[in-house]
Amino acid sequence: PCLAATAVRYGIDLTVIEGEFNQVFQDAFSPTSKIKSEKLDAILVALDYRGVPGLGIGFTNNEGEAVSEALAYIESICQALRQGISATVIIQNIPCPPMPFFGGLDARLAGSQRRRIDLFNNELGALLGKFPGILFDVDGLARTVGYENWFTAKQWHMAKLPFSQAYTPIYADHFMRLIGAVRGASRKCLVLDLDNTLWGGVIGDDGLAGITLGQGDPTGEAYLAIQQVAKLLRERGILLAVCSKNDDSIARSVFREHPDMLLREEEISVFQANWKDKASNLEAIASTLNISTNTLVFLDDNPAEREQVRQTLPEVAVPELPDDPSAFPWLLFAAGYFESASFTDGDRLRANQYLANAERAELAQSSRDIN
Repeated sequence: PCLAATAVRYGIDLTVIEGEFNQVFQDAFSPTSKIKSEKLDAILVALDYRGVPGLGIGFTNNEGEAVSEALAYIESICQALRQGISATVIIQNIPCPPMPFFGGLDARLAGSQRRRIDLFNNELGALLGKFPGILFDVDGLARTVGYENWFTAKQWHMAKLPFSQAYTPIYADHFMRLIGAVRGASRKCLVLDLDNTLWGGVIGDDGLAGITLGQGDPTGEAYLAIQQVAKLLRERGILLAVCSKNDDSIARSVFREHPDMLLREEEISVFQANWKDKASNLEAIASTLNISTNTLVFLDDNPAEREQVRQTLPEVAVPELPDDPSAFPWLLFAAGYFESASFTDGDRLRANQYLANAERAELAQSSRDIN
């Protein structure tokens, strides 16, 4: 039920077909199982260490054999699921329970459960490349909330629940982000406000020397971190745009003249600095880039501006931000707007391609004829 409810937030009407309890292997191989007989878009194999041979608690003398057994088990399930159906197979990786039998030595002791699970998780990505399959990083999610919070022995003993049900909503959200990415529904463009978002202060009032930006000042370094995140997103193919209430020439002067500015003007696909309302500028950005407004993420420190955009363009993602700019990057990534199921060389070039498209569109608008 939580998966189906969460799917609505991603514009998906999700129907969930469940296999029989503790019958993963049988459901994968039987042509009459509910999993094999239904026409499914995707199949999630949701196993933890208790459901994969070779990854149990304790110590083994033959680490390689145990990991190979675990990988062979998953491979056989994937091969069986792929026979005669076209559904995308999604496999969870494995969080390690917080039971270090040797303490800190577990991390490097051959045969420990932690080592076996780490080796399994490292090899799982290569294994899924054969099918193809998609990795659901449940281990990363469990690390985020903490293994001691993720695992709850009481719920396992009472109802064989593999992780704390307090985290079912966030589990469902992370899974639906992945489904959204598979369906091409991830966000494509990060739109940035300027004053008190990319730097501290108001450039129109404070001037170049008066804004806060740069090394040696904790607030200035926080704004540099936001710019660094934006650059990294662009390198993986996310478009960058500016939407600011400012005089255009004054706003651009920071990009051109401030010695500590990390983002460059040429990295911005569309630069909207004027005195129009933010929602109208966001629509103009989407139109120039020839993308939908539901692919935009708008980062703005001003709660009034955020609310205006939410009311006018509810399809635009607008993360809620605190007063502390050092938290902006973490919140941006935690929201999962830019979830990806794959990454190719073409993705790296996407931002430059869209920038060229935007330049052509701008030139076309300013020209008198097609020639």
